[in-house]
Amino acid sequence: MTSASLQNGVRVRIFLIVLISIGVRIAREFSSTPVHKATELLTINYFLYGLVLLCTVAMSKIAFAFALVMQIFIGSIDAVVFVLSLVATLRCISAQQATCIHTIPGSIIAISLVGIIWFLDLLQAWSAYKIIQLPAYTSFLGRRLRILFSWALPFAILNNVLLLVEDQWTVWVTPHLVGDTLIIFMATSLEPALLSIVIIALIGTDLLAFMTVLNIAAPISSAISAVKMSIIAQISLSAFSFFMIFASKVSSMNKSETLEDSESVFKPTILSKKMDVQPLRKRKSTSTLAF
Repeated sequence: MTSASLQNGVRVRIFLIVLISIGVRIAREFSSTPVHKATELLTINYFLYGLVLLCTVAMSKIAFAFALVMQIFIGSIDAVVFVLSLVATLRCISAQQATCIHTIPGSIIAISLVGIIWFLDLLQAWSAYKIIQLPAYTSFLGRRLRILFSWALPFAILNNVLLLVEDQWTVWVTPHLVGDTLIIFMATSLEPALLSIVIIALIGTDLLAFMTVLNIAAPISSAISAVKMSIIAQISLSAFSFFMIFASKVSSMNKSETLEDSESVFKPTILSKKMDVQPLRKRKSTSTLAF
């Protein structure tokens, strides 16, 4: 199995884990109080999943080593949640308490989904380890930017829809609808300088949108809180994209300098060899005339 297929598998499994986590969030509402409290620990993993996704785009051994450490930490949290929920449910069943008997089906569903997430996170850690062992796979910058802004575009749609529903819409949440689409379709053809300008402009509008949302008068609904987190995710993706462009530019400059240095060393060597060969030919011709 190649490194590219393993990296794609990591991204797909994270998407699957997030979908299963939504099922856990629904099932925990019908589970017992101990299971409800234990599954709340899984919210820590959502931020770590985002970092793992960014590591899959960085295309670096160091990034995947960092992803491996995070996946081990995520798997540890999954194990703690699974064990605590299972023990609490078994105690409830053995005690046959009337207060928690009716929550047993919801608890069993939540525990089963947590077990599936735990298994998938272990597979993620194993995939990260295999990627580190395999030869490095490097993708084009445009393709990696396309992946990042494909993740950012749903946040832009979510922000516009939620703010329209809450009657708090602002114009500063719309530039991502245009900018993300532009980068997705033209990332491989645009110059890095133009891409950097677009990304910096998007970060600026995100900051203005975040300040506008912060100034919304109370009461703050859950939709407004979701918009705040969504804008933070957009800023993180845009900033990481800008960092990738800067890093690729520095890397290309270093490679060009290395090539120039190697050529400057190689050319005098060739000239010296030519100068050494020429006298030898003259000596051979003079000796023939003398004979």
